[in-house]
Amino acid sequence: MLLKPKYQIVIAGLCLAIVAILSLMIGNTLVSPGTVIQALFNFDSENDLHDVVTGARASRTIIALLTGAALAVSGLLMQALTRNPIASPGLFGVNAGAVFFVIFSITFIQIQSFKMIVVIAFLGAIVVTVLVVALGMFRQTLFSPHRVILAGAAIAMLFTAFTQGILIMNETDLQGLLFWLSGSVSLRNIWDIPWIIPLVLILILIAFSMAAHINILMTSDDIATGLGQNIKLIKWMIIMLISMLAGISVAVAGSIVFVGLIVPNISKRLLHQTISI
Repeated sequence: MLLKPKYQIVIAGLCLAIVAILSLMIGNTLVSPGTVIQALFNFDSENDLHDVVTGARASRTIIALLTGAALAVSGLLMQALTRNPIASPGLFGVNAGAVFFVIFSITFIQIQSFKMIVVIAFLGAIVVTVLVVALGMFRQTLFSPHRVILAGAAIAMLFTAFTQGILIMNETDLQGLLFWLSGSVSLRNIWDIPWIIPLVLILILIAFSMAAHINILMTSDDIATGLGQNIKLIKWMIIMLISMLAGISVAVAGSIVFVGLIVPNISKRLLHQTISI
């Protein structure tokens, strides 16, 4: 017998909390659960393990949770836009474009500032998104989800090839770049949190504020238009949100596109809903 959705959500929340605690425990130095609890609720500045937990590990855990949330919402928006339950930002070419712009800027422009990398990832994601949509709407006035997905897949492969070419040329920084590409928040620190949190939360709140419009759009373009929706504006807003959420995720944690595909589908199964926001 299946549990009710509310109980499934509670269990999922508990699992998330357990994973978060494990991330605070596991590292170069193993920290006991009791020490983690003490560090969070009874911090002792003279205890080195407390510094480890509340410093590097806590900040990376928070950033990892935010990145996962950003990718999940980005994936859900992508699935809603294309009316395809297996769509993800990766199919849109957004991740590949953001990765290419970041790798190019690090290799040839020698950019090292994390804030600049985020800006460049944003720029790359938006440029690729506009290119994909332009190709998907070539010689037609209506937005075709199927053509956009095909264009996105082609652009993703193209930019992935460009990225691999740069990595082959840049043997000096190859190990560090490959480590970042594999998906990691180990390079993030507590100073990144103050601006990552508001940026991600604002984008997610904008996405959820559009929930009613997106759910109407999910029916069909004709029905949405008949109900007075400006479908072109809504679609472009969704596209920009997908680009920005995926762009910041790539800049923060590298290319971990599977989260944008898996998490929305898990959430929908828990809530017993079809594609909706």
